[in-house]
Amino acid sequence: DAKAVEAASDGAILAFESALVLDPDHAESHALLGTLPSIGADVIAVGKSSLPKSVRAMISQSLATLPSDRPSSAKDVLAAMSDWST
Repeated sequence: DAKAVEAASDGAILAFESALVLDPDHAESHALLGTLPSIGADVIAVGKSSLPKSVRAMISQSLATLPSDRPSSAKDVLAAMSDWST
């Protein structure tokens, strides 16, 4: 039964998370659990960093969920990076 398998899987993951006190904001936890972080969690983490605003903006854009929201090419990223040094 698919519901029983899902319930057992959810219970095992919950027990595993509790035993290891995994942090859902860290990639290592997601790798161990075979899950993905929530959409936007990476951008939120970058936004909380002490990086300069222009650097945070490029990283956040590069991590965008939708490809159309990401830089269109490496040239765009390199152009932004060259502005960081001036």
